Amino acid sequence: MPKKEIEVVVTGPDTVFAYPHLFEPYAPVSGGKPKYRACLIVPKSDTQTVQKLREAIRHCYEENAGFLKADFKDVNNPLKDGDTRKDQDPAYRNAYYLDASSVARPRLIGRDKQEIIDPADFYPGVIGRASVNFYAYNMGVNKGIGCGLRCLKKLRDGTPLGFSASPDVDFAGYDDDEDDFLG
Repeated sequence: MPKKEIEVVVTGPDTVFAYPHLFEPYAPVSGGKPKYRACLIVPKSDTQTVQKLREAIRHCYEENAGFLKADFKDVNNPLKDGDTRKDQDPAYRNAYYLDASSVARPRLIGRDKQEIIDPADFYPGVIGRASVNFYAYNMGVNKGIGCGLRCLKKLRDGTPLGFSASPDVDFAGYDDDEDDFLG
């Protein structure tokens, strides 16, 4: 359980939202409570946001060091280096990322500050700002700083992330207007 929530951080305007589960809570295969989730990809060039995130994480640790009962280097840190991911996903190159979640549905708004209600408008790859908070957790051997998801603001469309099949490529060379079903 979280010990103490620390200040809210708002990311810069070039944050990419990956793996969003923002309209229905997602229950991981490994079990656990269903939550709304998104992975926030922050470019390393956004040094102001990266610094704010690092400071908030450190501050959360310092406020909860007695509860965590571990050195900072020994607790799970939510801010990860995308260049060290095992899958080498190009979406994470030259970026940091953090997984954020919430039991309550986060607010989703557009540039015009209107609520986004269509899941097609908030796909993996959308670019915008996120407001997050940090909290400490200590579940025996699993200790760290968690990242809470509060609000997301879509500023612009981005390149969709993930696998996307192309019918033009997959079916190139097949002329289905011809009657060749036998061979």
